[in-house]
Amino acid sequence: TIRIDPMKFEQNWTDNKAENWMRRLGHLVDTKCIILQIGVWEGRSSVWFCRNILTHGESILVDVDPFRDSVYLDRYLRNLAEANFLSKVELWRIPSHRMHLASESVDAVYVDGSHKACDVLTDLVLSWRGLKREGIMIVDDYWWPGSLKIDHLPPKPAIDAFLSIFSDQMD
Repeated sequence: TIRIDPMKFEQNWTDNKAENWMRRLGHLVDTKCIILQIGVWEGRSSVWFCRNILTHGESILVDVDPFRDSVYLDRYLRNLAEANFLSKVELWRIPSHRMHLASESVDAVYVDGSHKACDVLTDLVLSWRGLKREGIMIVDDYWWPGSLKIDHLPPKPAIDAFLSIFSDQMD
């Protein structure tokens, strides 16, 4: 028999968002739906979405992450297996700029991949095209990086540009 270690997470960037996510996505509980998540790290938010929102037997979480570090891929897969959600998640192990979504195919999107403005803008535009008409888009890291020193534009200018450009298409 194969023993799977209990879930192991180095970081917890999920619990402080759970109440807001439930408020925004609670209408999807027990409905057949698809959530797209760009950037998954160790899978903590994947487990949360599966456990709390994707409760219908045919609901699916599409996780997009290239997993350049196999340590995090292994941890992600172990954590999903330990929570018994491997069958509920479809992993696209590709850079997000290579994802192709059918038009209006997902009920919700959570963008939390790269923190470079150019990548964030690409993720927003590509996932927007796949979001259903009444879908919900959640974007993380608006105020990132805080006091960290970085050599690129952070997410905020990309998010602001996206909101400005697509403002006539959203509430």
